[in-house]
Amino acid sequence: EDGGAIWEEITPDVENLNAEQFAIIDENSMLIGGRSALYLTTDKAKTWTNISESLNTNIGVTGITYHSNEDILVSTFSGSLYRTNIDGSSWDEIFSTESIDRMSSSSSNHITLAVDGMKIFNSTDGGATFEEVNLDSNGDEFVDLYYYNEDNGYLIQRFNDSLFLTKDGGATWEKKQLPGSTFWGGFSFYSDLEGYLVGGSSGIGRIYKTTDGGDNWEEVLFRQSAFATVSAPIPGEDLVWAAGTGGVIMRFSPCNNTPDISSLTVEEGCQNDTITASINFENVDIFQWELPDGWIITGNNNSSEVQLITQETGGTLSVTGSNSCGEVTEALTININNLKENPVPEISLDESTLSTTVTGASYQWYKDDAPIASADGQTYTAVVSGDYYVIVSYDNGCVSRPSNVISVIISSIVTIGEETISLYPNPAQDYISLSNSLSGLQKVEIYNALGQLLQSSSNELKHDISRLLAGQYYLKVVTESESATLPFSISK
Repeated sequence: EDGGAIWEEITPDVENLNAEQFAIIDENSMLIGGRSALYLTTDKAKTWTNISESLNTNIGVTGITYHSNEDILVSTFSGSLYRTNIDGSSWDEIFSTESIDRMSSSSSNHITLAVDGMKIFNSTDGGATFEEVNLDSNGDEFVDLYYYNEDNGYLIQRFNDSLFLTKDGGATWEKKQLPGSTFWGGFSFYSDLEGYLVGGSSGIGRIYKTTDGGDNWEEVLFRQSAFATVSAPIPGEDLVWAAGTGGVIMRFSPCNNTPDISSLTVEEGCQNDTITASINFENVDIFQWELPDGWIITGNNNSSEVQLITQETGGTLSVTGSNSCGEVTEALTININNLKENPVPEISLDESTLSTTVTGASYQWYKDDAPIASADGQTYTAVVSGDYYVIVSYDNGCVSRPSNVISVIISSIVTIGEETISLYPNPAQDYISLSNSLSGLQKVEIYNALGQLLQSSSNELKHDISRLLAGQYYLKVVTESESATLPFSISK
């Protein structure tokens, strides 16, 4: 919403989605498809709904086209072409073949399928019938099928030194040689004659441009980051966005204007923390940030605003901007030497007690990445097996990174001094007993799985647990010199 200065991730938080295809419906709504499902948002990606759930399968989306709420086309890796509606209540398989690599539909009547790296299926009657067109192909997977209008279409395989183009809506296809070969990403056109093709491999990104409808291509950008996709969002305007490996997003436009940057600002922050740096810019396609030793950028580094992960020492931060023709601005620099102290705590384990020597304003202990209720001291005695660490808040407002992690294992049989003790029965119902007494036994405590103290007694060996619910519990024995914890469960 700010011309590409700041980007926000909006993909659904879904395991194994691997989103590759999307279709924008309006300013609030879009569809995203991946390996597992097709998702819809109608509130600018605040929430997502799986509209392919009724298929009861991982559909493997390879193409999405939205024509209306009742006419959404979805192609799949398994070879099915579906027509569905906006809520996913109806799924009709209108065509089936081998694996569909890509699908494009320039109108509700015109549908083209690129199949199995070898051939085209073309329909001009909304999918009622399809005509098969064989291609002079090496069989490699098709990675993009793109129509600028109903007549002009473009098709490319994953790795090749040529592409296919049609000027009659997919009825016939002509093979065209490219200046070179690489792993290709995709096409985008901003007029019927002018458009871009992107790709790359092994840290090398390429952008090719055509001005004659795809008959000839010229390399216009060579960069150390492979590109996977491209979009020319404004018809008639020579402006494209390319995205690639490592989260790189690049704005590319002709060099009609001189690039300019100004007003480098860095927010105040702490050591071992994340802070924001930003600049104002005009006519910049590539931002080059130089960081203090050990600092890194998290997220997109080709941006006017970046998130920096700091270290314990500061240094000089600088940035330059350039356009696609290589014109570079003067560098803006700033010295960052006022980071507030924010040491990363170290923790150690003594028996079942965890501790840190760092002095802070407050502490929060975690078990298995979840905060432990009321565990806010410099030490914490573990009563449950798990992975523990602490985060410290300091008087200067800084909050530390998590400490080192220590795995604590609470055994059901323990040795204190030279004496071994166990509890029985386990699982228990109404009573739990210790196998024998201990020298200097002072108290016995029972905790729940959250580490909350439920019962405490002086030195009894048998304990009434009849009022406790079924679940996992821990019994802690404390002597004059040390303590130990034994797990048990209650079954009712």
